[in-house]
Amino acid sequence: MKLVECYIENFGRLSDKSIKFTDGLNAFLGDNGEGKTTLTVFIKAMLYGIGDTKKTSLDENDRKHYLPWDGRRAGGTLTFSAGGGVYRIERTFGKKASDDTFAIFDTRLGRETAEFREGVGAQLFGIDVKGFERTVFLSERNLTPESDHTSITEKLSELVGTDGNVGIIDKALDILDDQRKFYRKKGGGGAIADTRAELSAIEDELENVCKAEKSLAEATENLADLQAERIRLAAEKEGLSARREALRIRQANAGYEERLSILRAELDEAVRRKDRVISFFSGGVPSADEIDEIKYKMSEARRLLSEGGGESHEDAEYRGLREYFNGKVTAADIDRARADLASAEIESNRAPSPEEERARRAFLGMRPDAEKIEKIKEISKKKVSWGFGRGMLIFGIIALFCGICLGLSVSAQLYFVCAAGATLMLVGIIGLSRTATRKKKLINELHKLIVSLPASDLYTKMPPPEAAEELLSLYPMLSEESNGIHTERILSFLDKFDARGYTNPLSYAREIIIRYDRYSSLHVGREFRAEAREESARRARELEAEVREFLDNFKVTTTDPIGEIRRNLTELNRLTETIRSRRQDIASFSAVGASVGATSESNGDTEELLGEGLTRVETRLYDIDRETATTEKQRARDSELVGERDTLLSRRAQALDTLEEYEKNLATIQLTEKYLKKAGESITSKYLGKTRTSFIKYSSMISGDNESELEIDTSFAASRREGALTRSTESYSRGMRDMYRLSARLALIDSLYESEAPFIILDDPFASFDDGKVRAALSLVERLARDRQIIYFTCSRSRAIDKSRKI
Repeated sequence: MKLVECYIENFGRLSDKSIKFTDGLNAFLGDNGEGKTTLTVFIKAMLYGIGDTKKTSLDENDRKHYLPWDGRRAGGTLTFSAGGGVYRIERTFGKKASDDTFAIFDTRLGRETAEFREGVGAQLFGIDVKGFERTVFLSERNLTPESDHTSITEKLSELVGTDGNVGIIDKALDILDDQRKFYRKKGGGGAIADTRAELSAIEDELENVCKAEKSLAEATENLADLQAERIRLAAEKEGLSARREALRIRQANAGYEERLSILRAELDEAVRRKDRVISFFSGGVPSADEIDEIKYKMSEARRLLSEGGGESHEDAEYRGLREYFNGKVTAADIDRARADLASAEIESNRAPSPEEERARRAFLGMRPDAEKIEKIKEISKKKVSWGFGRGMLIFGIIALFCGICLGLSVSAQLYFVCAAGATLMLVGIIGLSRTATRKKKLINELHKLIVSLPASDLYTKMPPPEAAEELLSLYPMLSEESNGIHTERILSFLDKFDARGYTNPLSYAREIIIRYDRYSSLHVGREFRAEAREESARRARELEAEVREFLDNFKVTTTDPIGEIRRNLTELNRLTETIRSRRQDIASFSAVGASVGATSESNGDTEELLGEGLTRVETRLYDIDRETATTEKQRARDSELVGERDTLLSRRAQALDTLEEYEKNLATIQLTEKYLKKAGESITSKYLGKTRTSFIKYSSMISGDNESELEIDTSFAASRREGALTRSTESYSRGMRDMYRLSARLALIDSLYESEAPFIILDDPFASFDDGKVRAALSLVERLARDRQIIYFTCSRSRAIDKSRKI
C-alpha cells in the first residue's frame, strides 16, 4: 500500500496545500512550526478519521488541536494505491464526529466504491488507529513498539498461525483483572476486605449486646431501690412541712389583732381621701394618653401662633426686585434672552465641530440651494419595484417546465401550457427591463442634481444613491445663523432696563437673568409662606377650642391645669391601689385568726431545724429523680441493643457465607489468570524468534557493532547479556535507548506486514542519535526505501537526506 498524493483544504496551519508522494523515499526538511507533524496527523485522520474525546489537552485531542479556529471547513483528500487499484479518500471534519463526512472513490472508474468502509485504515493494515500509531507511525516521542495492544497481538497471532488468539486472551485477562479487583484490590481494598470489616463490626456490636444485657439487669435493680427510698423521703417531707406551717401560725397569732386594727384605720383614711379626689373629676376620669394629647395640643397651638412674625430680610429683597422688574419684562422675555445668551456665548467661543468641518468640505464651504436638496430628498425616497417582473418570469418558467412534463407524460395537447409559460416569461422580461430603465433614469437624474450642487469631486464620483444619502445627512450640519443675530437680540433686551454705557452686554444680560431667577424664587417662597401662616392660624384656633372643651370637665384652680389634672390622677390611682391592698391584708389576717385555735402545741420545733430538715430531704429527692432519669435512659438504650441480637446473628451468618463465596471465586479467578498467561506466552513465543532476528539486524546496522547478545521479550522490551547478567536497555543513555526502540519498532513492522509492505512515516526519530548513528540510520532508511515507501520528516539539516523538499 502506497500514498500517491494528498490535498489539504484546511487542517491545522496547513491550508490549500497539495503534496505528491513518490515510490521509495520522500524526504521533507522544514523549520519547527511549518506543518510537518500536522501532515502526519492529516494522513492518519484521512485513513482512520478523528474520534470524539472529552480530553482538553491539545496533545490528546486532535479535533480541538487541528480544526481551524475561524470556522473554516477542515478536511481534504488522500489518494493511495493498494491491491492493484488507486483510490481517493475525501473527508471533512466538524466539531464532533457525527458532523464529519466521508467518501472513497475508485479513480479508474471515476465513482464511489463500496470496497472500503469509513474505517479504511483498519481494512488496509488489519489494525485500529492505536495499532497504526504504534507500528508504521514513528516519531521521536513515540518509538516504543508496545506490542500489547489488542489489534497488534491479534494480527501477530494470525500471521504465525496459532490456534489461540492473543487479543482474545488479553481481553479475557482484562476481564478477570477487573473481577479480581472487585474481590481484592492492591492496598487492602475490595469486596473481601469489606466483608471482613463488616464481620468485625458485627462482632463488636454483639459484644456490646452482651454488655447491655448485664447493664440492663443492674439498672432494673437500681431503679427499684431508688423508688423505695423516694417513697420514704416524700412521707418525711410532708411531715416536716406540716410542722413548719403550725409553727408559723403560732408565731403570727400573738400580734395579728394589733395589725388588723391598724390596717382597718388605713383603709378608712384612704376611702375618705379618694372621695375628695373623685369630686375633682366631675366630668369623668381621663386616661394618661388623653392628658398627654391635650398637653401636645396646647404646645402646638402656641407654636403655630408664634410663627409668621415681623418682616424678614427676604421680604425686603423681594420688594426691591419687584420694583426693578415691574412692567419691564415677562418670564417669556427672560427665557428668550437666556436662550440668546447661551447661543451667543457658544457661537463666540467654540470651534467648528468635526461634523461641521466635514459638511463644509463636502459642500466646498458654500450652502447649496435648499430647493435642490429637497429635490434630491424627493428622488431618494422613490422606490423601484422588481416584484411584478420577477413574479411573471418565475411563473413563466414554472409553467414552461410543467407544460414539458405534462406533454411528455400525459398528452401532447398539453404542450400549449409551454406557450403560456413562454408568454409569462416574455412579460416578466419586459417588466424587468422597464423597471431597470426607470431605475437608471432616477439614478441619472439624481447624478445631475449632485453635479449641480457645490459638492466635492468625491461625491460626484460615488454611486448617486450613496452620495445622495451622505450629502442629505451632512446638509443639516451647515449653520444658517450667526453670532450677530443673538447679540442684537440681547442688546434689544437690555434697552428695556435703560442701561447704556455697559462694556460687556453678555455679562450684563447674564446678571439681569440671575436677578430675575432670584426674584421668581422669592415670589414663590413668599406665596408659600403666606399660605402656611394662614393654615397655621386656622389650625391653632381649632386646637385651642379642643383644649378649652377638655379643661371644662375639671375643677382646676391653678395656672398649670395639665399639671394639676395629672397630679390628681396619680393620687387617685395610688389611693385605689392602697384600698385594694388593705382589703386583701385584712381578709388574710382574719383567716389566720380563725385558724389559730386549731393549731397544736409546740413540741420544741424551731424554724431553723425544720428548714434544715426540709432542705436535706428535697436535695436527696432531686438527686434521686436525676439518677432515676439517667438510669431510665440507659435502660432504654440497653433494651434497644438487646432487641437487635437476632438481627446481628443473622447478619453475621450471611456475612460468613458471603466471605466464603468471595474467597472461592477469587481463588478460581487467580487460577484462571495463571493458565491464560501461560497460554498467551506460548502463542507470542511463536513469532518472537523471527522478530528477534530482525531486531538484531537493524540494531547492528545502526550501531555498527555485533548485537548478537541482544534479547527481546514478548512485549518487545529489549535487554542485553553482559557476562553472566542480563541488563535492560532502559538503563542505557537516551540515544542508545532510542536506537534499540527504533530497531524493535522496525522488527515489529517486518513481523506484521510480510505480504504487502505499508508505507512508513518517520517524524524526526533520530533527534537523540550521535552523528555516526544518524549517518547509519539515514543509510538504513535509504535501504528500506528500496522495498517500501518511506515518508521522512526532519527539522535539522544535519539529519536531512539529499533532495529533501519543503512541505
